[in-house]
Amino acid sequence: MTSYVTPAEAESYFRSTVTADIVEIEAAVEVASNAIDFYTHRSFIVPTVATTRAFVVADGYLAKVDDIANTTDLVIVDNASTLAAADYQLETSPGRTARPDPAGLTRPYAYVRRLSGSWYHDEEATLVITARYGWPAVPDAVKLATKMLAKDLLSARDTRFGLAQVGDFSRRISTNGMVSALLDPLKSADSIGIA
Repeated sequence: MTSYVTPAEAESYFRSTVTADIVEIEAAVEVASNAIDFYTHRSFIVPTVATTRAFVVADGYLAKVDDIANTTDLVIVDNASTLAAADYQLETSPGRTARPDPAGLTRPYAYVRRLSGSWYHDEEATLVITARYGWPAVPDAVKLATKMLAKDLLSARDTRFGLAQVGDFSRRISTNGMVSALLDPLKSADSIGIA
């Protein structure tokens, strides 16, 4: 996994000039990045290559898919038939195609609407999409939350029982008001119920 901030960015945020801290800072940033993915139930990584994933379609016209960063290398196949761009519409949320959103955040596409006909669906993963899965850019809120959480985790080394005192990382995010305020608007709809 790639971290959401560089070690240099974290060191600057921590105001650390101690060379011996670099390895621990890198580890804290990596753990914080993974915890953010788990908490939000998505990855904010900017993809550089396309991968193929299959989806089960539950609706005749609108398919919920994993985050698609952009249309580069995008291929959509419905029940073994490759669709032309005129056959579908990418949406960031049901009915919304605008990027960036009203808050100015460039969100990924999370839905594919069938414009010609309806999706084939028989409870099997017949919708196959090759795409660059992830986000178009790491949101500033994720970068700041990573720094804040990493600093929080790094400070645990000074507690009596070290990281054993930290506990569940997702719970640590939800109890840190500033970090959860940054991340809650970015949570996937699939993350409902994760505390």
